[in-house]
Amino acid sequence: TSMETKYYYAGLPSSPVLVARTSTTPWAMPMCLEAYHKPKQLYPVFKHKLNPLWDGDLVHRVHACLDELDVNWTSTDAVRIGEAREPTSASIILWICVVPLSLSREDGCTAAFRCREVLREFCITD
Repeated sequence: TSMETKYYYAGLPSSPVLVARTSTTPWAMPMCLEAYHKPKQLYPVFKHKLNPLWDGDLVHRVHACLDELDVNWTSTDAVRIGEAREPTSASIILWICVVPLSLSREDGCTAAFRCREVLREFCITD
């Protein structure tokens, strides 16, 4: 939804816009305004089977997938996004940044699900 697109990353200083995600967990809009003002941060991923793979073939496969789909990406990284000072409460995500307004929601969903397939080929399922 347009509300999810706009507010999914509320709390991050750069105010990024969500284009797509693969999670099946429904997004619920917070009921109070304070929720939008809770600072969020990006955290590195430690002690996960993704780490050694990301520094090897996995990152190249993800980039190749994005290039095949003509995604105008600017960066990719495995991160945790969570409330400030609570890094372990956040799920690990593959964050793909794109040039603003360069990717439709439909094409973004296609790219996100294709990247998820790549992760699964490397037995990354969480």
